[in-house]
Amino acid sequence: MLICMQGGINMVESINQICKNLAEELNLTSMEHNKISTGFVNLDNLFGEGLNNKPNLICLAACPAMGKTTMALDIALNTAMSSGKDVYIFSLELSKEQAVDMLLIKMCGFNGRYILRNKGELTDVMKYKISSALKTLSELNIFIYDECYLTVNDIKSKIKEIDKTALIVIDYLQLMSVEKDTDASQVLHQNQRTIEMEILIKDLAALTKEINIPIAAVTQIRRFTADRKDRRPLMSDLGLEALEREPDTIIMLYRDYKVRGSWTRGFGHDVLSDDTELFVHKNRYGNLGTIKINFNQQFLKFE
Repeated sequence: MLICMQGGINMVESINQICKNLAEELNLTSMEHNKISTGFVNLDNLFGEGLNNKPNLICLAACPAMGKTTMALDIALNTAMSSGKDVYIFSLELSKEQAVDMLLIKMCGFNGRYILRNKGELTDVMKYKISSALKTLSELNIFIYDECYLTVNDIKSKIKEIDKTALIVIDYLQLMSVEKDTDASQVLHQNQRTIEMEILIKDLAALTKEINIPIAAVTQIRRFTADRKDRRPLMSDLGLEALEREPDTIIMLYRDYKVRGSWTRGFGHDVLSDDTELFVHKNRYGNLGTIKINFNQQFLKFE
């Protein structure tokens, strides 16, 4: 609380209200409500207005072990924090508890792997930091579903308030299922899964247009061939025409360390980190480009 004096009368006013008044005077309130940030400034700039509510099917693709889930959780966390709106995470690979562990580590500010391996041997300082991070995390409007069977209709049915939702994250696309009454679900064919994927991608593209909420679908691509000198991912690595055609945005993740095993020091941190590149190969709402970031091994997050 802040005590103000006016005309000899004590007036008690919340500092929260005073800060809101100041934000209005500086014309900052419209920015607060309109800007939904991924947490990566250069990526927001390529989108033009960050992840503002719009029909946007985002394909976040990489080969196995590149950090797709970590990147998706980073974007989900940053979106929830910047928007104050609901963020839904449909996790078909991690359990709810595993996803929360990863989110918590990102917020604690110390070695996350130690937390996971030594939950019974934490110092008082660590417990205080974890407690503070848990409080902040619990106040965010993040909803996590970890059912093994997930269809597009399931996603739509879980959204409580469409107008208050900023982002939907799916981890990952290849683990989703088609509706049981679709033609593809009834056909036993060597290309059945290809047909199912075509249907899933088209249905997700239709869903984001219907509800006007960005959907970030993590997508696994095939491993690189040994005879390819440049291992950076290409659109053709998606392996499916619908994956190139239907998404509004295609972002591909590449960590050179995972391919060549060369460590670098990252952004002044005295920890082992590795350089990462985000390739925005398709973007209906902005520009294309390459963004260089860094993966922090200790905090399990991209920076």
